[in-house]
Amino acid sequence: MLDIHLLGSPTISINNQVCTGLTQSPTLTRLFAYLVLHRDMPQTRVKLATVFYPDQDEPTARRNLNTILSRLRTALQGCSCIRADNQTIQFDATAPFLLDVDAFEKNAQHRDINALESACVLYRGEFMEGYYDDWCVVERERLREQYVLLLQMSASLYQESGQIDQALVKARQGATTDSFCEVAHRQVIDLCLQTDKWREAQQQFERYSVLWRDELKLEPSPQMMMLAQQSGFLVTHKVMAESTQHHV
Repeated sequence: MLDIHLLGSPTISINNQVCTGLTQSPTLTRLFAYLVLHRDMPQTRVKLATVFYPDQDEPTARRNLNTILSRLRTALQGCSCIRADNQTIQFDATAPFLLDVDAFEKNAQHRDINALESACVLYRGEFMEGYYDDWCVVERERLREQYVLLLQMSASLYQESGQIDQALVKARQGATTDSFCEVAHRQVIDLCLQTDKWREAQQQFERYSVLWRDELKLEPSPQMMMLAQQSGFLVTHKVMAESTQHHV
């Protein structure tokens, strides 16, 4: 059984034995993860050569691809999960395997707190941490957005069931994971106000405002300004903003 973890630092195990020969090689890890992620159809050797060796001419890139494919098969310790012919290479989806990305996405689709908690546990970190290929970055952002949404959903479900402390934990995680998500900031503020954590709510609003001003060059949204005004900490915000402008 292949056990594949691509959330966080990649680890691949076969029958509970870690394939150190694979995961200690960034090149092998990248190729294996790419094939697993795109297992729905055969990948042409020409495409793979372009993806992994974009700066080399095609014959050289093809030779290098053949070399790392041979190394990958050796690192997989006889596990026949890679199909290849003269034109294409593909991860065999009929082979017995578990992929944390699949389990994460499956659990994240449910409006059930237990399933969402399971998804949170599976999200050990961002997809393929330490790898910066274009395809890695795209998948990383997609899964990260999904993680933020499930944190928001978890917070809402805990709030609906009256478990406000747990709701606030999830809301804080969401605002930390995606500091540019206004919904996440507002969720933290709302829950803090609900639990009489007025000072933390004010601090969260200030962090949001500074981020908007310094990073996005924007003023707080009308919705956030209305929330701040209704909550009574808008005056403090104005004083801090004027003080910042004065020092500048």
